[in-house]
Amino acid sequence: MYGAVRSMAQTAAELQRSQGNLRVRLGKLGERTMLGDLYQQGCLKARIPRHTSRQPLEIITINTAGGLTDGDEVTSAVHWDSSTRGIVTTQAAERIYHCRQGPAAINTTLTVGDDAIACWLPQETILFDRSRLERNTRINLGENAVLFAVESLVFGRIAMREVVRTGQVFDRMEVRRDGRLILADAFALGQDGQSIDESLGRTSAFGTARCCATVVIAGNNNDALLGEIRATIVDSDAVGGASNPGPVITCRLLAHDSKTLRELIVNLYEACLGPFEFSVPRSWHC
Repeated sequence: MYGAVRSMAQTAAELQRSQGNLRVRLGKLGERTMLGDLYQQGCLKARIPRHTSRQPLEIITINTAGGLTDGDEVTSAVHWDSSTRGIVTTQAAERIYHCRQGPAAINTTLTVGDDAIACWLPQETILFDRSRLERNTRINLGENAVLFAVESLVFGRIAMREVVRTGQVFDRMEVRRDGRLILADAFALGQDGQSIDESLGRTSAFGTARCCATVVIAGNNNDALLGEIRATIVDSDAVGGASNPGPVITCRLLAHDSKTLRELIVNLYEACLGPFEFSVPRSWHC
């Protein structure tokens, strides 16, 4: 009996893991933004809905594995050529499941060329109890590049009364302009074995909120826009703040549930990219 249990444990540890690699380049054909290059391997795919010359190019990424667990790794690299316009979003929320050993890894590199208008708008990443996640997002901005980028986390499905008691999270974002580091942000939980739910529940941390997002806005970070962003946050049911340290506006948002967080992100998106005639992707309304 003991030998059978040990054999099952070894088999579980040796199961094939999901690997996905996606490389996308948005290029120009006359005045129209078109798909320049596409490489997709493993569980990570990309689809492009039909669009007109008046609309920005929209790319939807899909994780066919249906979620990530320990040892799984997905890597995305998106490049906007100079003067291109495009949105990259996801088909659905990403899910991080129970990890027995190492973390699941999500690695993203965004390169926005000179005078390009780019949007990185993935849906939420949902963490389940005993999950482990290491997420790294690297952004490179060219001269006069406009960017609206979001990364969010949801700790358990609130409607299902799920609680994330144990696990680990390491979430890092770096932004560079012309090779110079202008923003470095890192967020870690559970590294010392302490309960994630207890850490989040501190008044100095999340309080009753269990959803968070970081929004980075570049290229149109004037004082008028900063005031509009702050007013939008105040008028929502979420809490947060926005600052303009120089090259980029950075927003940190907290919400009790993902619906409230999503509504605020959509409102910020419309305030920042509405003037460029960017509409919210249809996958965000499904």
